[in-house]
Amino acid sequence: MKQSLKNTIKIILRKIINLYFLSYKIFLLINFNILSSINYRFTEGIISTTSTFLNNLKKKVIHKNSKIKNLEIYFFTPSQICLMRANTFSTKEPETLLWIEEFGGKAGVLYDIGANVGLYSIYHSLLNKGKSYAFEPSFFNLKQLVKNIYENNCQNEIVIIPNPLSSTNKIENFLYGSTEEGGALSAFGVEYGFDGNKIENIIASQVVGF
Repeated sequence: MKQSLKNTIKIILRKIINLYFLSYKIFLLINFNILSSINYRFTEGIISTTSTFLNNLKKKVIHKNSKIKNLEIYFFTPSQICLMRANTFSTKEPETLLWIEEFGGKAGVLYDIGANVGLYSIYHSLLNKGKSYAFEPSFFNLKQLVKNIYENNCQNEIVIIPNPLSSTNKIENFLYGSTEEGGALSAFGVEYGFDGNKIENIIASQVVGF
């Protein structure tokens, strides 16, 4: 009788202990899933907030010329290259700016081949109130080109043509030397850049050129 009672008590105690550890495991599992969910959402929130912040960064450029003493232009700067282009707007190609100033008057038309993020198309449209055709086949630059045009209220003066220029109508590989917004060194139908050097392309896609 006593032995039977002891065995029963042992079985009950063992079940209680097993139930305790099982409950503890379930508790840990539930908390782990909750923490994982919170951590995932927190991480996603940080990434989303950072991405939005970077995409909305922009810089005001004040350029002095003979027509308008202080011409204000705004450029979005989500990458180091875009920021560099904004910072060096007045100094990188002063001869191009002077050419636009001298020959773009009387509502002249500018064909901006390789428009990138729209520096010169926007400059011509703001300075001369003239039409610009911005040729830019890089998908990575088109987003910033559209945003910059709209930010400077030039959407009625600038026409975007997202196709590469070619001597014939054809479908060829478009090589990207960079996938960063504002990047350059791309080529259509060939494997070398404007300087004759081979492009170390990161990716390529087939597009229509004309």
